[in-house]
Amino acid sequence: MRKILFIDVDGFALIQFRGPLLKRLTESGIDVTVGSSHFREVDRTGLERIGCTVVQFPMQRTGINPLKDRACKSGIESLIRSERPDILVARAGKAVAYALPIARRLGVRRRIGLMTGLGTMFYPGSIKEHLLAPVARRLMLKGLRAATEIWTLNEDNTRLLEELGATRGGSRIHCMDSDGVDLEKFPASPLPEHPTFTFIGRLMTSKGFDLFLEAAQQALKEEPGMRFIVAGEPDRKHRSESQSQLEQMSAEGSLQYEGFVDDLPELLKRSSCIVLPSYHEGRPRSVLEALATGRPVVVSDAVGCRDVIEHEVHGLIVPIGNAMTLASSMVQLARHQDQISQMGAAARRLAETRYAENVVVDRFMNRLFTADPES
Repeated sequence: MRKILFIDVDGFALIQFRGPLLKRLTESGIDVTVGSSHFREVDRTGLERIGCTVVQFPMQRTGINPLKDRACKSGIESLIRSERPDILVARAGKAVAYALPIARRLGVRRRIGLMTGLGTMFYPGSIKEHLLAPVARRLMLKGLRAATEIWTLNEDNTRLLEELGATRGGSRIHCMDSDGVDLEKFPASPLPEHPTFTFIGRLMTSKGFDLFLEAAQQALKEEPGMRFIVAGEPDRKHRSESQSQLEQMSAEGSLQYEGFVDDLPELLKRSSCIVLPSYHEGRPRSVLEALATGRPVVVSDAVGCRDVIEHEVHGLIVPIGNAMTLASSMVQLARHQDQISQMGAAARRLAETRYAENVVVDRFMNRLFTADPES
């Protein structure tokens, strides 16, 4: 029986994003072990229910602390020695930086670095992140050079990693395009009567949250009947100055602030269009879920966003950082709801053919077991 070991910086991501793939693997008779530093009980239970062995080891997700990182490396090495996997898949951060070199030293034949985004290492926000970013990048690139394969979710990240020499160790790099979306959980549904534009994500400048608020204010001057929803929580490390503006607009009734929303399908039913004017992404899940429900999206011409849709077919692509253009794009859609309907139907078809969970899992399974690893 073949054995695969997945190591991730976040146990939640293993069940939330890799869950369908892990389930397909165990149903195919593959011995699957997953390792991370933290598992919520609900995540552990979910992983065990689909047949995975769950192992926890110490790992500090962010920051550089020699003592804690030594314990992390020791935990990863013990896990790899005990599991002796045929394939190791390491995703993000220290999982990639530490697990891949250790796996190479221990003779693991296939070592895959899964880069679902490049995050603050390449797009730092705070002063602390700017200081740590060069060190984090060096560690990441060293880890990727120990891989036999690197998987990304968008072509921009693929090109950047190649330019930075991530494949210098002889690894092959493949763009896997996206995580999948559950079309049954996110079914197509009728559009709301009033044009409603929704932002879903962490309330961070890098996600374009500030731009969304500014654009909403401008749009309301032209079309007072437009409705806006914000769903998401403030990021404690990246507090945006616009959060006070959000509270004021919410109090005035200019928009509806819902905080963290657990029932996203219900939220999407109340939305005409999802807006994500982000500065960079891996592959934004909220956008994929919106497409699945038949909602057009307005996204920025940014890494991880620009190639999710076709402009004026499944939504609109706007310049990065331009609140005025974003506002006019939303007003355009609000005034032409037939356009929202047409784009929404095309969005659902795109989700069915490109982003559906079964389509994406087939793509990953093919790369794992059918495709020639050397191709």
